[in-house]
Amino acid sequence: YFTYKYSGRDFDLVNYRQDFNKNVAHICNNKMPISLVHSKDLLQETDVTLGDTYAYNRYFIEAIKYMQKYKTETNKLEAKTALGGFPKKCYDTISSFSNKFGGLIIFGVNEENNFAVEGVYNVNDLQKQISSLCSDSMIPSVRADILPMEYDGKNIVAVKIDEIAQNKKPCYYKSSGLKNGSYTRIGDKDDHMTDYEIYALESYNDHIFEDTRPTKRA
Repeated sequence: YFTYKYSGRDFDLVNYRQDFNKNVAHICNNKMPISLVHSKDLLQETDVTLGDTYAYNRYFIEAIKYMQKYKTETNKLEAKTALGGFPKKCYDTISSFSNKFGGLIIFGVNEENNFAVEGVYNVNDLQKQISSLCSDSMIPSVRADILPMEYDGKNIVAVKIDEIAQNKKPCYYKSSGLKNGSYTRIGDKDDHMTDYEIYALESYNDHIFEDTRPTKRA
């Protein structure tokens, strides 16, 4: 089951594999776009319900095509090389996506080589490393959706990170601590959160509002 919101209109593709031709014919007759994930909505919409493997595949494939077309990552898309082993640093992206709007991480795509799909070193081990990092090394733990898939004959691993609840932020890398392990997404970069940004989130969690804080008499 796959629900896709486009330009304010919801339409469902139910039992997509069995009814592909019928659904496409219906969409074309009504002059609706037939792309499951349009590039515009890939960056703007977060209400895509992924309920089966086929929908997942299409979702991530469109993300790869977008990066290859525009030669860039975005505030919701990140490419990671993983041909020679697990990347030394990806906790920053997990933190920033969790603290901002969520996003997609594609392991096996090389940004330095025009976002070519190169594959990963070992699908099984990579999944375990990602799961361990998200569950054991992030505070709070991140529950990522992980999908191994094949693209252009290469095995890759796609990961969807959701934004965490406001009262759980900031999400940070445990080993670096709250101040040095909290990140936010700015364009295609993972930046350290400022002291003020961290304070603002903690104040929200503690229900502290500066305009109602008692002040000492002069």
